[in-house]
Amino acid sequence: MNQYEKLTWIYRSVLRLFPSPFRREFADEMAALFQEQLHEASIHGRLPLLIFFLRELFGLLVGGIRQQLYVRRARPLLVAYAGGGVAELIGRHIPWRKIILLVACLLPLLPVVIYLAGLSTMRASENRRMVNHVVLADFDGDGRQDALIILNRLERDHPPDRLLLNEGDGRFAASDLWPEIGYAQSAAAGDLTGNGRMDVAVAYTFGGLARVLNDDSGTLIRFGVVPQNSGYSSKAVALGDLDGDGRLDAFVTGCCPGGQVWLNRGDGLLVSSQQRLGPALSQAAALADLNGDGSLDVFVVHGNNWPYIIWWNSGHGRFNDGQTVGQIGDFALTDSSQTFGTAGGFAVVLGDVNGDGFPDAVVGRKGADEIWLNDGQGHFTLSQRFGRGFTHAIFLADLDGDSDLDIVAGGNSSARIWLNDGAGEFSQGQRIRYGRGAAFTLGDVTGDGIVDIFVARVELYQVWRGEGNGRFITGSE
Repeated sequence: MNQYEKLTWIYRSVLRLFPSPFRREFADEMAALFQEQLHEASIHGRLPLLIFFLRELFGLLVGGIRQQLYVRRARPLLVAYAGGGVAELIGRHIPWRKIILLVACLLPLLPVVIYLAGLSTMRASENRRMVNHVVLADFDGDGRQDALIILNRLERDHPPDRLLLNEGDGRFAASDLWPEIGYAQSAAAGDLTGNGRMDVAVAYTFGGLARVLNDDSGTLIRFGVVPQNSGYSSKAVALGDLDGDGRLDAFVTGCCPGGQVWLNRGDGLLVSSQQRLGPALSQAAALADLNGDGSLDVFVVHGNNWPYIIWWNSGHGRFNDGQTVGQIGDFALTDSSQTFGTAGGFAVVLGDVNGDGFPDAVVGRKGADEIWLNDGQGHFTLSQRFGRGFTHAIFLADLDGDSDLDIVAGGNSSARIWLNDGAGEFSQGQRIRYGRGAAFTLGDVTGDGIVDIFVARVELYQVWRGEGNGRFITGSE
C-alpha cells in the first residue's frame, strides 16, 4: 500500500462517521476526488501535502458530526412519515465512540496544522501561481503559431488566462481577444465549426467543457459552457473525429466518471453522448486508430489509482469490448475493452516510435516513464522504461531531423530530451530547465521549419529554439 492509498484509507475511515445512505451514494466519488487532490498537493512538496491532508480530515470530522446531529434532530419527523422502515434511512445510532476517539486523536494536531499553515503561506502562495497548460495554434490566421496560456486560478488576484500572438521569429505580443473563462485545467485547439479557423475546447475544473469559437474576423468569442454545472470535474481534453462525420469531437478526462465523449453536432455545438467511461478519475487521454479499423480509439491513464485503459471505438463514437450493458438506438453500449500496465500514468502521447506503421504509446509517470509498442491489433508490449521523477507533460516530435519520433518529457521544473535510434530505443539528451510553476509545449514558433520548445510562465514566456540536431538554445523572454 503506497502513501496515497494509506491516506485514502484513513479518509475513508473518517467517512464512516456519515450516515450509511450518504456513504453508499457519495463515498466512492469523494474518495476519488480526495486522492486526485492529494496528487495535486504532492506536486508542491511534502509540507503542502501534510497541510492539505490534515485540513481535509478536520473538515470531514466536522461534516460527519454535523450530519449525525442533523439525522438525530430529524428522527422524530422521519419516523412520523416513514414508520419503522426509517431505521435504514437515518442509521441505527450515532457512533459517539468513534467520534470521541477521532476528536481525541486529531485535536492535538490542530496547533501543528495552524503553525505549518502560517509557516508555509508565502511558499504555498508562490506555488499556486502556476501555469496549468499551454497550447500552440494559429488563432489569427497569419500562418504563425500563437500561444494560449491557461493559468491556475486558485487565488483571487491571480492573472487571467492569456493569448499571445506570434509576431514572427518567435516573438509574441499580448492580445485582448481571449475572453474571461475562469477555472480551466487545460485546452485543445481545432476547427470545431468548419470555417477554417482554430477554435478552442476548454476543460473546466468545475462544470465540464467550454467552447471558444473563432469567427471569420479572427476575434475569439466565448460561445458558452457545456454544461456549466454538470458536477463533472474536467482534467484534460483531446479533439478528434470520433463518430466519423468529418467534424471534431472531444474526449474529456476528469472525475466521476473518468471519461466523457462529446460529439460535434455542427457549428461547434458539442453534446455529451452520456457515456460513462472508466473508473472515477482519469488524468489524460490520447486518440489514435490503435487496431487498424479506421476509427479513433482512446488510450486513457488514471494516475496512481488504475492501470491504463484502451477504449475501442465502434466507428460511431461508441466505445466497447463486446460486453453489452445497454442499448441506445442501433448501437450497443459496452464496457472497457483492455486494461494493462501498472498504475501511475499522468500523461500519454501516441505515435509510431519504432517505424512499423502502428501508433505506440509513451506514458509519463511518477517514476520511470514507459514505452509500449503496438502490434497493429491494439495489443501493447512494454519496450522500455526511461527517466525518473514526476512527468506530467510528454510529447513526440522529430527533434534531430532523422525522420523518427523523439520524446520530450517534462516534470515540475525541467524537461528531458530523449532521442530515438530509429528502432524505438531512446537515449538521454539535453535537459531543458524552466523552474516551478511553468508549463511547456512543442511547435515551430520561429518559422524555420524546426521544432522549438515554448515555455509559459505566469507573466513571462521563453522560447527554446531548435537547432535541428536535437539541441535547443535559450531564446528571449
